[in-house]
Amino acid sequence: MATKAALEAELEETRAKLKKYMQWLIESEEKYNKLVDEKETLLEGLPAYRQAMTRNENLEIINKANEETIARLKNKLAAYEAENFQLREVTKNINEPHNF
Repeated sequence: MATKAALEAELEETRAKLKKYMQWLIESEEKYNKLVDEKETLLEGLPAYRQAMTRNENLEIINKANEETIARLKNKLAAYEAENFQLREVTKNINEPHNF
């Protein structure tokens, strides 16, 4: 059976290992983040990447313009449909025989 002193010593040893592991984990995360940053910097410097990003930005601009055009055309279509309905009603009233 372990004595209290032995258990406390084992606990301190475990705490020291945990502290060492936590420090290793923090350092590993920092190294990983540094590598990711370096790779992103390298990627952003590639001509093909810059070209793809420019193309993407241009496509987003075109997409926004197309959405605005579609909205305008939908509004025009709704106005034409309303006008068409009114013209049909007027034509229907003109073509109906009137009893005077």
